[in-house]
Amino acid sequence: DNINILPIFSKNLHVEKVHKHSIEDLTASQLQLKQLCHSFNEIQPIGTLLGFCKTIDQANTLCKSFELVSHLNAHAVISITAARGRGKSAILGLIVSGAIAAGLSNIYVIAPGPENLVTFFEFVRKGLIGLGYNEKSDYNLLTSVRDNQKLITSIKITRNHRQNVQYIFPKEAASIHNAELIVCDEAAAIPLPYVKKLVGSHLLILSSTVNGYEGT
Repeated sequence: DNINILPIFSKNLHVEKVHKHSIEDLTASQLQLKQLCHSFNEIQPIGTLLGFCKTIDQANTLCKSFELVSHLNAHAVISITAARGRGKSAILGLIVSGAIAAGLSNIYVIAPGPENLVTFFEFVRKGLIGLGYNEKSDYNLLTSVRDNQKLITSIKITRNHRQNVQYIFPKEAASIHNAELIVCDEAAAIPLPYVKKLVGSHLLILSSTVNGYEGT
């Protein structure tokens, strides 16, 4: 199974692996990141969310993805690929917190299991807190227990209007209705027929590892 069929009609964002170069190269990369963050400093919510990015690749991916999200580019598919541990789930969380700030109401996230979304939900929360949202008064977390681990499965936002970020098991993807944004993390670990069902009249973001045992 290979989700690479999707970039035929999607916007493909490839997050390059960060290699260890010389100090001069690292400094140049940090400078690029600083300049990009500064250029968006007065533009919210992206200006705040960029502050959570650790690399220029993360920042560029966030900017390009949020551009489509903020314009609610229905039917578009964004593919984010990178090696394991490059911050893909963190970026997905920041994109979703930006989507909430932009007013999207119905957001669904798919992954092999809720335990795969710990980092994702962590950065949704970080983004919301950075944007001035307060737990309890502006949003509530819904959790479930799996293998004695308490996991976030949904965030209910009530600040301006009712908004929802909801985890859905892959096999339940066909039951999704009225979605504005669907996020699929670790797409390569989900059977292709389920992934195909995610394509529809909404924005879809796919994220996947490109090498190792989890690779596409």
